[in-house]
Amino acid sequence: MSAGCDTSIRIWETESGRILGIFTGHKSIINCVQFSPDGKYIVSASDDNTLKLWDYYNLLEENLSKNSNTIKTSNEIELVDLFASKDEFETLAEYEERINKAELFTLEMYEKYRQIEDDSLELIVLREQKFLLNEDLAIKKQKEIDSIANVMLTDEKSEIKIDRAQKVELSRRENIKKSYEIIHLKIDILGYYNAEAEYFPVTILGNVEYVKIRRDEARILKQNLQDVEVIGAKQLLEDCETFDIFNIKLIHPRTGIAYEFGKQKKPLYLEDAEMSFILENENATHPEDKWETDEFNEEEYEEENNTDSIIETIQDTLEIIKQIEPEVFIKEDEKFKIEYKFVEPSFDNILNAKEEGNLQITITNKSKIELKKLKIKLNSKDAHKALKYDKSAIFKKLSAGEKDIRILKIKASKKIIDGTFNFNITFEEKNNNLPQGFKLIIETSKNEIPEKENIDIEKKEVEEEEEEEENENEEISKNDKRPILEMKIIEFIDDGRDNILNAKEEGKLILTIRNTSKKNLKKIKILVETENVSKNLKYKKKITVKKISANANHTEKIVFKASKKIETTEVKIKISIEESENYKGENVEFNISTKKNEE
Repeated sequence: MSAGCDTSIRIWETESGRILGIFTGHKSIINCVQFSPDGKYIVSASDDNTLKLWDYYNLLEENLSKNSNTIKTSNEIELVDLFASKDEFETLAEYEERINKAELFTLEMYEKYRQIEDDSLELIVLREQKFLLNEDLAIKKQKEIDSIANVMLTDEKSEIKIDRAQKVELSRRENIKKSYEIIHLKIDILGYYNAEAEYFPVTILGNVEYVKIRRDEARILKQNLQDVEVIGAKQLLEDCETFDIFNIKLIHPRTGIAYEFGKQKKPLYLEDAEMSFILENENATHPEDKWETDEFNEEEYEEENNTDSIIETIQDTLEIIKQIEPEVFIKEDEKFKIEYKFVEPSFDNILNAKEEGNLQITITNKSKIELKKLKIKLNSKDAHKALKYDKSAIFKKLSAGEKDIRILKIKASKKIIDGTFNFNITFEEKNNNLPQGFKLIIETSKNEIPEKENIDIEKKEVEEEEEEEENENEEISKNDKRPILEMKIIEFIDDGRDNILNAKEEGKLILTIRNTSKKNLKKIKILVETENVSKNLKYKKKITVKKISANANHTEKIVFKASKKIETTEVKIKISIEESENYKGENVEFNISTKKNEE
């Protein structure tokens, strides 16, 4: 097939080189031509801005038929000449030879015509079969392509649906998780107490619940109904529309005991650690301490702390039975890290009668903001009147990245009762840059003294045990060169928080002493010696610790006060310990910078 500037398309037979046909119709130069895949058509494109489709298949059939008729016509003319009558100028032998030739030619022509017809039919059949085969293959291939495309589209849609469903589910769970909160509830009606079954019918949120309370505590609870605290948990249910209230607790106003009632369950999608964090970080506001106005006899308290040594001996025995290291709790967020622990003398996590405990609060300022006059407030709604405690402590300044410690004291007199009391620790700051508040639960014990007739027996048994221990320790001490009392300085805290004791300031040197022996040590003397110091720095040169139990720690605070006439210097401090002949230990040294008032 060829085309060009003459605006015609010519079809050529490659073997003979003859033209089979010519297509005309374009009005300008033909740029390109192409056979269709099935061989039936020709398409052409021209500068006359048209595409034309030509029926090549019909042209081919017309040529086959035309060629056959042309061959037949020429051959028929030749046969007519061969079978003509005898010419007068032709011999008989020539005539017979011509007739024989004509008959032979006739047979050859018949065979040739038959072959031409067969070839034409076979060509048509083959082309039709090829067309059908190509068409079938094309249909199959297109079906395969469509099938693969459908599968890919289905998989893509399925993945999108799954991903979307997962995101929706995660969002739903996160919303339910975030909805969890601790709430304060109100008692609508406190019913008549059932003394036989020992329960109160309590109406809360329109529902009547039966709260089991011991008879000896029920009367006090009803008398102090206005101080009863009820807390619970609130969280969205699975439908993300309805709220559920559960884990309700009624807090006894005097004993602090929590009575659970109603639906008790684990919050949805919250781990135990997350739940406890939320509970500890509850920032409930409470009225001022109702015991604040109660009378407290300081002289009576001091007198109680100087009782007979027999009581000390019995308390020593109780301390040997059980000693627990105070647990350090940590609360941390982006701005603050708070570490706190409650240390009490007996190390049994119980504040017994006549004991004084220390709430040690260490704050690290992780923010880039300097805090000014950060105030710690300690208050309790249910603390017993025999508990006296520091209401507040102040950080005058807490710079960015700085760490500081404050100690709040909680004392119990001999009139303390057995109970559990809740303390709330909150913070105030000038610009409302506040650490998270927390709760402290203190268990107290009246720690009754045994009757007098049993004291002598117990005292004798304890003395015998101590005598045996002393004999054992004398044997051990000859070869053991390790210190029995280990001292360690924790921190020096001055009013200005600049590690310099300025004029008219007070500083506290906090140290710990650990008894590493297996016996209780008594009347330990802490000796404080200084160099390069004038009379304008006041401090106690000797501090007596009544007792440190076996394998126990003791925290001591040494106070240094600078008068307004203090000089600028470095004060070298040496701290040592005096004890019995079995004592072996090491001294510690510390330097304090003092600075006079420039004004």
